[in-house]
Amino acid sequence: MALSLAAADSCVQPLPAASNPPGEHDVRIAGLLAVAGTLLFLASMQTPFWGDGRGLVDRIAEGEWQRHHVFYLPLAHALDSVGGVVGLDVRGSLELFSALMTGFALGLFYLAARWLALPVHAALLGCALLATIPVNWWYATTVEIHALQLAACAGALLWTTRASALGTLGTSALGPAVLLALLTGSHLSGALAAPALALLALFGSGRWAWPRHVVQALLVLALFVLLQVVLSPNELVGDDHTSNAAARLIAPWRWQYFYGEFLRPSGFAFLGAVVVLARFCARAPRKLLRPVPLAALLATLVYIPFASTLQIQERGAYYLIAFSVCALALTWALGRAGRLGFGLGLVLVGLQAARSLEEVRLWRDEYPGHEWARALVAETGGEGLVLTSRRDEFQAIWDHHAPMVAVRPSSRVLTGERSTATLFRAVERQLRAGRTVAVLRTLCGEGGDARFIVLCGVLRERFGEGFPGRHPAYFLLTPE
Repeated sequence: MALSLAAADSCVQPLPAASNPPGEHDVRIAGLLAVAGTLLFLASMQTPFWGDGRGLVDRIAEGEWQRHHVFYLPLAHALDSVGGVVGLDVRGSLELFSALMTGFALGLFYLAARWLALPVHAALLGCALLATIPVNWWYATTVEIHALQLAACAGALLWTTRASALGTLGTSALGPAVLLALLTGSHLSGALAAPALALLALFGSGRWAWPRHVVQALLVLALFVLLQVVLSPNELVGDDHTSNAAARLIAPWRWQYFYGEFLRPSGFAFLGAVVVLARFCARAPRKLLRPVPLAALLATLVYIPFASTLQIQERGAYYLIAFSVCALALTWALGRAGRLGFGLGLVLVGLQAARSLEEVRLWRDEYPGHEWARALVAETGGEGLVLTSRRDEFQAIWDHHAPMVAVRPSSRVLTGERSTATLFRAVERQLRAGRTVAVLRTLCGEGGDARFIVLCGVLRERFGEGFPGRHPAYFLLTPE
């Protein structure tokens, strides 16, 4: 994971032990980058929610601490306590968390690039590349958990480049163990960094050897597992995305998955790293036996089978570790190319920034279902309940039009009488409170989902046929 030098070690020897190490001025620059990045991301914060965002706000507001990505909620609670003192609500505190973690990542990434002996302007260019990678920009400007792992990735890159420059790789197992805990605790996908980190611990010196502090490293990992059990007793292996990932590896590889969740969200980072790697392999194949390039390749390639078989909609967030490694590799390559590399890097930053901003605009203005959703909000005043069977229709309300509530019943959940009754009670509560219930015709209508024929029949029997809405996509159940 942490392993940045995939390309960096490609054509040059490891950095000398004291090869122009970063000084106090670099630490100040890193601090300024963190502050400037945080302010930039706050100013660019998205208005809609995405993914788990609205649910995270509810969890913090309700005082929940348990989640399988165990570090997020405790840290979010701590920041929310501070944010409340200065007048931030829960959402504002979590937005600050995302921006702050990404800004912190930029500062750490800058120092990692400087430990690669890159000049200041090249390191700053690398930070701009990292910030404008579509997946990084997205999660820096919305409420979600993934910016925390980006900060952990940047810290791991810094540790690796520094240890490589100082010649201390492979001397202790404690550093890799701490990094593995940080990466996995920020998001369970970090567990896949274990092989690369183990390689750095066992082969970091260029020969296989048992490192020092193995007992301490095992203790760190045991404490992390204990923390995982305490803070996530019912979600130890995460949701279906995580628990079924290994089983999905035997499924056919699909290009659309790999493109949508790996290539597209990585911007130019992955493709740039491929070019550098091709040059590396062509010029010096024997250097593949060196520890840092091997670890970097392992940290990147281990995610590709999952990206090719796991059908998720996370905009590449599960693969942040691979993207961070690739971004530093590309930064190194551009930095070594002099003025030409710097000019090309600026072009790449501009193109990435344009892509990232366009994706944000599309989600804000042209999200799936925006026509009927805006008509419904105008008709109901933005309150009430929406019933639908489709994910995109659920997101149109849940992510874009709080405090409206969307319910997306599944055929699995509604097989039992008890769960069906729970849904009807929710409808009754809304109507008694004087609020409207909207039913999407994709759930109950001509050509609607056949799995819910019985459900829709009972719904009409108990609450009537309803009334047409302003948009043909839905009909309304109104209080009597």
